[in-house]
Amino acid sequence: MTHVELKPNGVLEFTNYDVTGIDVSDDAVGYLFELVQLGEGLRVCDVFLLLKRNPALLPIFRRCSAEELLAEAFSGEPDPYDGTYNAENIEYVELWRCCNINPSTKIYWQMSRLDITGIGFELREPWEDERESTPAGMRRKWGLSFMSPRQLLNYPLLFDLQSEVWSD
Repeated sequence: MTHVELKPNGVLEFTNYDVTGIDVSDDAVGYLFELVQLGEGLRVCDVFLLLKRNPALLPIFRRCSAEELLAEAFSGEPDPYDGTYNAENIEYVELWRCCNINPSTKIYWQMSRLDITGIGFELREPWEDERESTPAGMRRKWGLSFMSPRQLLNYPLLFDLQSEVWSD
């Protein structure tokens, strides 16, 4: 199968039926419409490193504020992350796809872009505050919209293979 795989340090490798692992990191725009797999051990910084190596991608993703987010991501030292359990913090950043269904028309469609969420550690004991309660063994989800990308650079990056379906 033809695809590209994002690997640690912002490396993008192309694979097709006869060739495996060609480094195309400096030509990501040429592989924009290929299927993308996320490699093992990725961190959020790997996406930004690939974007930094490929300025031709910035105008393509301008509606997502790519240039501004890239500048912010590398504007100083990233926050450290060591993976130590903390019920009030996230364990990893998750990419996920949202799908919509209109109940009256029965029309279903997938969103073409991915969203991100912070996923908390599996709780060792129940969590409760004025906004939510989460039982032990579950994970809390965190919105990341107003966080600086620099705060997230060292967090692991995973992809949720299941899509959420929302009703209009």
